[in-house]
Amino acid sequence: MSGFCGQFNRDGRPAVAGELTPAMDALAHHGRHGHGLWAVGPVAFGHQMTHVTPESVGETLPCHQPSPSLAITGDFRLDNRPELLAQLAVPRESWPATPDSALVLLAYERWATGCVDRLLGDFAFAIWDETTQQLFCARDFIGVKPFYYHLTADSFYLASDITAVLAFPAPSNELNLRYVRTYLEHWDFYHTEFSFLRDVRKLPPGHTLVVSAGDLRKTRYWQPQDSPEIRLAGDEEYIEQMRALLEEAVHVRLRSAFPVAGHLSGGLDSSSITVLAARALRERGDPFHGFSWSPPPSEADFPLADERAWVQAVCRAEGIVPVYTPFGPEDVVKLWTWDLVRWPMQSVRKELPTGRIAQSLGIRVMLSGWGGDEGAAFNGRGYFADLLRRGHWVTLLRELALRTRIHEDDFWGTFRSRAILPLLPDALVRRYRPELMIGLPDPLPLELLQPSFAERLASVEPYPTPDARERPGARRFQYRLFQRGHITDRLESWADLGGHRGIEYRYPLLDRRIVEFALGVPVHLFHRHGWKRYLFRSAVHNIVPGEVQWKKYKGEPAAARNYQTALEGAGRLLFSVLEGRRTIIQQAGYLQADSFLKAVKGLADGPEGGKNARRVLWLAQLE
Repeated sequence: MSGFCGQFNRDGRPAVAGELTPAMDALAHHGRHGHGLWAVGPVAFGHQMTHVTPESVGETLPCHQPSPSLAITGDFRLDNRPELLAQLAVPRESWPATPDSALVLLAYERWATGCVDRLLGDFAFAIWDETTQQLFCARDFIGVKPFYYHLTADSFYLASDITAVLAFPAPSNELNLRYVRTYLEHWDFYHTEFSFLRDVRKLPPGHTLVVSAGDLRKTRYWQPQDSPEIRLAGDEEYIEQMRALLEEAVHVRLRSAFPVAGHLSGGLDSSSITVLAARALRERGDPFHGFSWSPPPSEADFPLADERAWVQAVCRAEGIVPVYTPFGPEDVVKLWTWDLVRWPMQSVRKELPTGRIAQSLGIRVMLSGWGGDEGAAFNGRGYFADLLRRGHWVTLLRELALRTRIHEDDFWGTFRSRAILPLLPDALVRRYRPELMIGLPDPLPLELLQPSFAERLASVEPYPTPDARERPGARRFQYRLFQRGHITDRLESWADLGGHRGIEYRYPLLDRRIVEFALGVPVHLFHRHGWKRYLFRSAVHNIVPGEVQWKKYKGEPAAARNYQTALEGAGRLLFSVLEGRRTIIQQAGYLQADSFLKAVKGLADGPEGGKNARRVLWLAQLE
């Protein structure tokens, strides 16, 4: 959760630490426990420190070791510390005082650029190797820690925050028109490398960069397809292994010198993580708060018939303190008037009030169940169509019959939607069931854009968008989910929000060991005996209450109603805010202020009003 920045003068000019001051100022909200600068030769590093783990309390960054001459800055949390400390021959008496950054330096010294394959946890860092005159940069396999950069012929600039990269003299504020066009045409567009800004890129998850005076080499060290196949004796062994991995993933993410809390939606993923964390912390005598995105229940809500019933069942059983987080119109306005170009907050939505309340309680670590749907608790989409295609009809008919009996669904309707439709060609589906063609572009809202800006957008090709339609093959669908970009988008958004709130988000279900296990087990384990998510449901037996373990449907209706009410109450307040920016909006050159504000008025009519206005609200924040 710390912030970092750096500059490498590739033309050999001496670096001056003071030149990092503007970038350090942009990262100042990370500097709760100090800051540091370091420079030698053509490289300068900066760091703004927020303590989280016990080892970080005594950590000083940037860190330089003289022999061999290596320097490092970054943001780290390693989950396999005992293994690394032993492999790197660190004296046992020094283990408690060895920060994660020192371990990364030792790992680099031992294994060079291959060190990333030995590191488990969340990290983004840069190492200057004076011997080779190269800058080595790396990001964790799934992208929990952000890493942004700008490259020129003469220099390389890096930071954990877009605004810090922009604070350097070389990058411009010019928009990446291809990204803008794709984002306007696809409400769910994400990219792991490009951003809204032409001069700011991201180091994709699972990648390293080696930067020298005359070269830049980007290497991918992890991708889902490389996960090894796992074959055990039977279902029980898979279930036991999943449970052991889950318990370990939660345990290592409780390493904190400050209070820890967790999300608690009442669903399977968050409930499992929260219960395991609460049990472990209870042994230490520490309280545990479970944060729900739902509003506090009133007397009229009882008996509860929504997700709050499951939240309260988990809290009663485990002595967890429930924290409900009402979402109000002011939160909607804050979200809709956010500058997404410089602060990637597309995916925070209902987390805004959660972060605010958690900060007031002194919470420094928030556990989240995010990532379960793609991995450990995958629902097996594509499985039925694959069974039909491969001629495994007995298994198909048995599983469909059991599924429809459990969910009280129509058998043949489920057969058509899950087994037949994924097999049909796109042209046929586009003609008869166009709603299934996820990812088709919407037309640009030309009536709200200034003609010159619309013309510039029309002159560029949008980026390719990933195929999100269900197709045969559960494993292939899993691969697409991990490559789609939405996971990284949320992680970056929550990292940005957490950095401002002093909260580090941790994701046990995105532990690399769990992800690779989920990508390696036989796919039938995701849909077994009529139950989707069967492997994970079975693994959390006696962790969550039975009514949560075997919930038939996933949803948070109370949270959805609360959010909907907030949307309906935000329209007039939003119009008032934007009306005050009318001149700025027009002069910025993106939106036709009068047409835009007229469309914004439609938001006051409810969620269906002003749809196009919502698509371009972020452009109204640019100057």
